Amino acid sequence: MGTDRKLLSNPHLPKGRPRAGRISIPGRCYFITKSVAGRKSNPLIQDPRFSLQNKDECNVVIDTLRWMSENRRIRVHGYVLMPDHIHLQFSLRYVQPLSQVMSSFFTWTSRNINRSKERTGRFWRREYHDTRIKDDQSCWSHINYIRYNPVRTEYVDRPKDWPYMETFPDW
Repeated sequence: MGTDRKLLSNPHLPKGRPRAGRISIPGRCYFITKSVAGRKSNPLIQDPRFSLQNKDECNVVIDTLRWMSENRRIRVHGYVLMPDHIHLQFSLRYVQPLSQVMSSFFTWTSRNINRSKERTGRFWRREYHDTRIKDDQSCWSHINYIRYNPVRTEYVDRPKDWPYMETFPDW
C-alpha cells in the first residue's frame, strides 16, 4: 500500500487518475500508438498510393513533433504516419508529464488538421496506447516496427520510400 501511495503522489503523474499502469517518468522512452477517430471515413492519408495528396495534414503532425522537440517537451526517436494511425517513439523531457504532452499534441494537431480539411469534430480517438521502453533491445525493436510498418502494409517496398516516416530526426 505504501508503494501505491508514492506512485499516486508522484509529481510527474498527471492530475486526476492515470490509466492503470501508466507512469510518467521524465527521461524515459515511450512508444505511442493512436488511431484516427473515423478510421475509414476520415483517414489522415486518403489513399496510400498517392500519399502526397495529404501533405498538409501530415505536415501538421510532423511540424508539431518538431516544435515539441525544439521546445524540449520530447526528444523524438521515430514516427510513422499511416492512413488511420500514428506510431511515435520519444523520450519524455522534464517539462510536462506524459498525459499533458500527449493531450497538447493531439489537441493541437486535431484542431489544425480539422481546419485544413474544413471540418469539425474529433479527429483522433480519445485513447492512446503507450509502452514504456525499458532497454536498448526494446528501443530498436520499436524503431524497426516504425520503419517497416509501411512495408508490412504493402504501401511501399522499402521504408525510405514512405514520405511520413523518420527515425532519429536531426531536430
